[in-house]
Amino acid sequence: MLKLIGAFLQAGVMEDGLVSAVDEGTPQGGPLSPLLSNAVLDEFDRDGATRTSVWN
Repeated sequence: MLKLIGAFLQAGVMEDGLVSAVDEGTPQGGPLSPLLSNAVLDEFDRDGATRTSVWN
């Protein structure tokens, strides 16, 4: 899975038929964006579930 994510992050972006290099991040709306956000949000949810809140 990490190799696939790495390949996506290093792949270029095609604009008007020409591939250009990407300096950082993932294109908005790209197929990798939801996967990465879910990975981050999963860790955030797990961390939040173990903490107590003043609102409960």
